Amino acid sequence: MQTPRPPIASALYQRLVGAAWSELGEPLQRFHLCLDTVNAVGVFTVRHGTRLLARLLAAVLRLPMAGEDVTVRLVITPHLQGERWQRVFAERALISEQYEGPQDGLVERFGLLGVRFRLAVVDHALCFRQEEAALSVGPLRVLLPRWLAPRITAREWALPGQTRLQVAVSVRLPLAGLLLAYEGCIETEEVQACLGHYGC
Repeated sequence: MQTPRPPIASALYQRLVGAAWSELGEPLQRFHLCLDTVNAVGVFTVRHGTRLLARLLAAVLRLPMAGEDVTVRLVITPHLQGERWQRVFAERALISEQYEGPQDGLVERFGLLGVRFRLAVVDHALCFRQEEAALSVGPLRVLLPRWLAPRITAREWALPGQTRLQVAVSVRLPLAGLLLAYEGCIETEEVQACLGHYGC
């Protein structure tokens, strides 16, 4: 018999945004407040950098393939330590773990790489401001200097009168420049079922 999962005290993003939570648009609040599994689907434009090093890294790391109108499925699974984000761009998966880090920061970990963000609300949008990046192997953690660290910028917002979330993410590397960027809209399957629409 399966052991019941212990209850999660409060939503991760609500805790980290703090007092500015009330300034977020209602669709953003609803999306990040769920304490159970979230299933969402959307359509994105995916771009890679044009430099040779960026193209090689995108291939080696099996990053989402570039394209227009790429279908994206997202599953967010809350757990006691944080949230597991499983994104599937067409057939390519991009999986990370998110949890609360030092100084009320959001840490997102992709394998050995962990990036700490400060969450800020600007004009009712949620902005991810990178503060540091580090490599971790077991108990060993090595902070990456700025000249070596990837630089990730991200923003989520909702257009007036819409339930869909707009998302824009960019990943840049020293020497390689732009590595990956994706932008589009996403919506929970529950909202889609209620409103009967799809796409941006």
